[in-house]
Amino acid sequence: KKYKNCFHSFEHCFQNNKENKYIDKQYGVAPYKKDIKENFYLISLGYKKSFFLNFFKKIKKLNSQDIDYFISDRYLNLSDIIEVYSKSIIYFFKVIMYSRNKSFFINNQNCFNVLYPLLLKSFAGNVQSYILQSLAIKNFFNYTESNYFINYGEFSPGYRSTYFFLKEIKFPIKIITIQHSYANKNLLFFRNNKKEFISNSQKNLISPMPDKYLVMGNHFKNILKDYFPGKIKIIGSLKYDVDYFKLYK
Repeated sequence: KKYKNCFHSFEHCFQNNKENKYIDKQYGVAPYKKDIKENFYLISLGYKKSFFLNFFKKIKKLNSQDIDYFISDRYLNLSDIIEVYSKSIIYFFKVIMYSRNKSFFINNQNCFNVLYPLLLKSFAGNVQSYILQSLAIKNFFNYTESNYFINYGEFSPGYRSTYFFLKEIKFPIKIITIQHSYANKNLLFFRNNKKEFISNSQKNLISPMPDKYLVMGNHFKNILKDYFPGKIKIIGSLKYDVDYFKLYK
């Protein structure tokens, strides 16, 4: 089946709104506003234990809505899991081998003692989880097509791999990212370098990124335009559609 809009979601972001719709709070009622039959949620399980402990309750809520949904995790293959973890072990030992000189310089300061333990720790599950999440999304699109992939992953840790794999699927898909929360330059995944995103002789070193970025206001737009070369548009916050506001006279 082919849809127009894929809204990628994380299951723990779903909640009931004021109309008692069980929706992803990051998108508000946007998936229900227009062409509902052409929209669907592609849901990743961020907190798997919590989901399965409340499995029947959560599935019942999802089934009660008028919009289609798919759980991306079920499209993950055993071969993907074996490959990702086996390669992670190989790269883990390569990092140890290449770090023997104990040099990790940033602005002429050797940060080895701070960054090296964190680099090793990243192999203890985080890297694998992010890649497997991205592969599950890629595998899903072997069976379903969509014109747009809408998400709120931004440049948070691990989501760039999703952008990378989406560019490898068999049909063209436009990636639209929505600002999910407050942003400032002190949050590291918003502090990027323009060189990561511009074309150069080594095209394989360009960071994966969305085609368009929808932001809440000028504050983040000014941060983003320093390094992001794609289109940026201000739309406000979609989350207000979910919140309850008390009216005072």
